[in-house]
Amino acid sequence: MDRVEAAKSAAHRHLAPFFSSINACEGINVGDMIAKIKPQLTYNPMLGFIQAQVKIEFNLGDGRDLGTLSAVGQQFVFIDSPFVQDDTRKAFDKAMQNIAEQYAADTQLQQSIRAGLASDFKRPPCGIIGLVPSR
Repeated sequence: MDRVEAAKSAAHRHLAPFFSSINACEGINVGDMIAKIKPQLTYNPMLGFIQAQVKIEFNLGDGRDLGTLSAVGQQFVFIDSPFVQDDTRKAFDKAMQNIAEQYAADTQLQQSIRAGLASDFKRPPCGIIGLVPSR
C-alpha cells in the first residue's frame, strides 16, 4: 500500500460519517464537493517512526475553495520491519482521525459546504479540478 492509497483509504473511513457518499473524482466524472487529499510520508531513522502528514482542501465542484484542514499522525516502526505497510496505514489513520475531529468541530467549514452545495453552480469534469491552483 503506498502513501496515496493509505491516505485515500483512511479518508474514506474517517470522513464517511459526515457525507452522504464519497467517491473518487476522476476524468470526466463530476462532483458536488471535492476533497483534494495531499499526503506526505517521512521516516525518521534516528527515532524510528513514520510521520504521515495529510492536508485536505475542500472545494466546490466548480473549484471554489471552501477550506483546508491538516494533521499529522506518527507510528513507531523500523523501515525494515515486515509491518511497515501496516504501520504506514496506521499513521495515516491517526492523521485522518485528527482531521475528522477537526471537521466535526469546524461548524464554519460545515456551513460553508452546506451553503455552497445549496447554490447553483456548474460542475466541470473532475479532471479539470487538478488545474485549479492550490493554496
